[in-house]
Amino acid sequence: NRRKKKNKKNRRMKKNKSYQIAFDGLLAALTAVFGYLAIDMGFLKLSFEEFPVILAALMFGPADGALVGGIGTFLYQLLRYGLDVTTVLWILPYILLGTFVGIYAKKHGFVNTDGQIRKAILGGEILVIVLNTVVIFLDAKIKMYPVPIAFASTLWRIAAAAVKTVLFGFLTPQILKKLSKFTGNVRKA
Repeated sequence: NRRKKKNKKNRRMKKNKSYQIAFDGLLAALTAVFGYLAIDMGFLKLSFEEFPVILAALMFGPADGALVGGIGTFLYQLLRYGLDVTTVLWILPYILLGTFVGIYAKKHGFVNTDGQIRKAILGGEILVIVLNTVVIFLDAKIKMYPVPIAFASTLWRIAAAAVKTVLFGFLTPQILKKLSKFTGNVRKA
């Protein structure tokens, strides 16, 4: 009887792992699509590419968040810009976003309240703004274009991040509650 219970538990864990791998692949693809379809105004790029990274991190933790961010952003960079000297620099903020949000979710046992989810999103958006600003500076130095042009969009990027934080903060808890049957993470109301 014990052996049957153990086998049943192992099958359930393998099934959950399969769901996790499938979701990670789907979210990495969404990250690439959202990045590729971004509205690029030269001085400002409007995109939702961080949203799937945040979902992966909140559902499965820092490793999955980092993988989704890294793979999805790499694919998007490759499709939109090709390989470049600074490609890795542009991928790094999304790897660190997934890691940061995943650590936060794991710290709270993946049963984050709506408020905790919103704090993780806010912290992640701030992290991406800071890291992207550093990447813009390094990109300007490496590719030798004027640094002031690189920072001209900072206020616009902050405003866009504020809007995305509110939007993601509203949508994410609802989506995570719907997906909890696949992830096994019980979400608090």
